[in-house]
Amino acid sequence: MKEDRTIRPLSTMEKKLSFEELRGCSREYDTLALATPGIDVFCSSSIWGLSAVEAFYPDARSLVMRTDRGFLGLILYRIPGMGLTIMPLEASWCLASPFIGPDIGELVDLLYKLARGMGPRWDALFLAGLTEKSPLWQRLIGTFYVRYGIFSGPKTLRRIASLEGGLDGFLARRTSKFRNNLRRDQRAVADLDITFTHWDGIMSSEAADALFLRMMEVEARSWKGLQEQGVNEGGMFLFYREMLKMLGPVGQLRAIMACKGGRDVGYIFGAVMGKTYRGLQFSFLDNYSRLGLGNVLQLEMIKRLCLEGIDRYDLGTEMEYKSRWAEIGLETASIVVRP
Repeated sequence: MKEDRTIRPLSTMEKKLSFEELRGCSREYDTLALATPGIDVFCSSSIWGLSAVEAFYPDARSLVMRTDRGFLGLILYRIPGMGLTIMPLEASWCLASPFIGPDIGELVDLLYKLARGMGPRWDALFLAGLTEKSPLWQRLIGTFYVRYGIFSGPKTLRRIASLEGGLDGFLARRTSKFRNNLRRDQRAVADLDITFTHWDGIMSSEAADALFLRMMEVEARSWKGLQEQGVNEGGMFLFYREMLKMLGPVGQLRAIMACKGGRDVGYIFGAVMGKTYRGLQFSFLDNYSRLGLGNVLQLEMIKRLCLEGIDRYDLGTEMEYKSRWAEIGLETASIVVRP
């Protein structure tokens, strides 16, 4: 029989937060995320997580916990085939870590205490955004194995481009074919007199929302939108709309709109956190698909980021085309804990 683990006193402050209370302390949450080693910082942030809850888990119950040194970003949500599951604020892509703060021992013990305290009122504990062989991973396994079953979950790879050395440094790390293709695309875009307008800095939620809706008009006429695979409807629309309304007032939104003759023909947007830019979406009108406008939008964003001093461009989860733009990968893993 497995030996039970003693639950010791944890922090001098230990409080369960509602989603609205988390919104109220999101700056502190995200500042601690920047100081948490081995995580996908932006996708573990309150902005990403609360947007996911709003869009994908509207019936979720908050299990967010706060101590005087960190947070647990968790929800309770019923997943088909798994049952009532304790999981991160975002689990759709397995990107978010629920552990926010530098004291991993305290946070793991707090999670164990939470799970034990809920007794039989959960069927699974799903933890994602974790770096294997890290002290956090080892602490988790060592804490939970004494009482629970532990199983491996999916792994997720991101592609990250270094912007060290500015635009010249970025291009020097690309192949000659890549650089030649970019120059060709830039000439084609310039020949059509397409111009670019940039948005950065602090903007109101209303202004960020208006910009998002403007970009979604382009999305609806892109190949993705025309094939009903775009982010202009459904849960993805709600996810990004909520996110931009949160990013604008804190000055983290970065966006570019491509225009021709006063008409919007393409867009790109993402978010900065610390010295990293996280790309979110880009698209263009379907009849511009052979122009290379998407590549030029990416390059325009990189130019802007380099001027700002951003040193990493996180392109998100692995896709074939991203390997041409990025040379660094971040892989995280997940585990499932069963009573």
